[in-house]
Amino acid sequence: MSSAQGLISAENIAKNYGKGDVLSHVSLGVLRGERIGIVGRNGGGKSTLLRVLVGNEAPDSGRVSFLNGLSLGYLAQVDTFAEDALAIAPPTRGQATQKRAKFLKVSLALIMKAISTVR
Repeated sequence: MSSAQGLISAENIAKNYGKGDVLSHVSLGVLRGERIGIVGRNGGGKSTLLRVLVGNEAPDSGRVSFLNGLSLGYLAQVDTFAEDALAIAPPTRGQATQKRAKFLKVSLALIMKAISTVR
């Protein structure tokens, strides 16, 4: 009997988006310490399987179970943000002017230094 602890178990998973089965009769388990890879053709259901495993999508049939207290993370292929959300706020007009002035001052100092070393 194995002492390995099951983290995730998927049993007989199926998923269909209306154009045929993306996943059909998929079963797998991931044990503590295991590293897995999911390989397949484009459109073969790899991303769908991951979304089902982490709970972002429910399977049409079958079940997924997790070890109690397990925390999962998933980095999607495409991030979706609210239209008004900004990852980095643009600089204010004053900040932009200050940065340009600093850049010009440093550039001028470098040019003056280059000229003085040529003489």
